Amino acid sequence: MFTRKISEALLSGEADMAVHSAKDLPTRLLPRLVLGAVLEREDPREAWICAGGLKFRDVPRGFRIGTFRPRRKAQVLSVRPDLEVIPFRGNVDTRLRKMKAGQADGLILAACGLRRLGLEREITELLEEETFLPAVGQGAIAVEIREKDAEVAKKVAALNDRTSFLRVLAERSMLARLQGGCQLPVGVTDRIQKKELWMKAAIYSFDGSRRVSSEVRGPANKAEALGEELAARLLNREGKKILKELRSGK
Repeated sequence: MFTRKISEALLSGEADMAVHSAKDLPTRLLPRLVLGAVLEREDPREAWICAGGLKFRDVPRGFRIGTFRPRRKAQVLSVRPDLEVIPFRGNVDTRLRKMKAGQADGLILAACGLRRLGLEREITELLEEETFLPAVGQGAIAVEIREKDAEVAKKVAALNDRTSFLRVLAERSMLARLQGGCQLPVGVTDRIQKKELWMKAAIYSFDGSRRVSSEVRGPANKAEALGEELAARLLNREGKKILKELRSGK
């Protein structure tokens, strides 16, 4: 809802560009709006924060993990079904304060957010990206502009990091094909090397007991098509069934 208000200000002429966390930007933009730039992406990995300093895989049975993201809950339970995941809301400072007050034993947060807030010291460890797949667009700042505003498009082009833009474009294309949003337990990781894009993604059941994953590789300049291809592979590998159950609340 908040993101939409910013986009509406752009359409009304109240603003000339809109700056978003790419993770929060809907895959379907409002009519007449486009993605003008993506700044150089921060580290998209997840950060594990533990009051006692234990590494994630070393925590004892029944350890309480605080998060409100379905993706993180599903990933935790897929790796450690013996842990307890409890709903944890609020901004980063609030969640850290709650954990230190004993309401949870550990947290999983985006490493980039902690770094941008000067809280990197709170990180116990960075979780392996191919197990704890980040959210679509995690770590990236996106600039939204009006579709036919050539003057603003030229200005924001100077902010654009081509590699980050293509990676985010591929991820958003995949999520759009899945007809998903940030409340679905879907994670993705990718990289571009020598003009080739590699992507891996997974869809989880809410309780983490089921997981379907797949990957694609191809020319980076075909990022959007590769994202759609990855989504198609996921849907063909039981992903369609899991998504149907997720949407029905199972």
